Amino acid sequence: MCAMPRGLTALTAMFAPGQEVPGLDALIAELLECARAKWPDFAVADEDFARYTVERLPADVEVEAALRCVRAADLYLACACARGNEAALRAVETYYFHHVDTALRRLGRNPSEVDEAKQALREKLFVGDPPKIATYSGQGALSRWLWVTSVRDAIRTRERTREVPAEDDLLELPALANDPELSY
Repeated sequence: MCAMPRGLTALTAMFAPGQEVPGLDALIAELLECARAKWPDFAVADEDFARYTVERLPADVEVEAALRCVRAADLYLACACARGNEAALRAVETYYFHHVDTALRRLGRNPSEVDEAKQALREKLFVGDPPKIATYSGQGALSRWLWVTSVRDAIRTRERTREVPAEDDLLELPALANDPELSY
């Protein structure tokens, strides 16, 4: 167990304002240690990760219980991705995007549709202010969260792109008859 970084002691009050939570500093340090052991190729500042974690805790659960349920390594990776860390973005691609492939293939998508959906998912997850990855709370597996996100997006995309039969009379607009290029 590593010692609690000095700057985090002040942040512990954010977890439970006005409450005494024994061992909170040690618990946060344990989360950091666990996360860094899983992802040694990139770093998130202690205070940034603590604040990121605090902001995602459910309000209706006891603080210590909520912290013990956090998937620290997944949340740490999401935090780094939300901050645009290139190594973290590569880690998501390497370790998690095969779940997206599987999910989309189960929906009957062909390889080019899978590639397009993955690119759209990358943009949704990692671009924006804040990016969608910042909504991941660490309460469940990141792989499952990505699976659900990709399936929902694929279903929405398919619903938006379904062809709707056009009325024949709409195709014969008078304006088209006057323009030889459009008529052709």
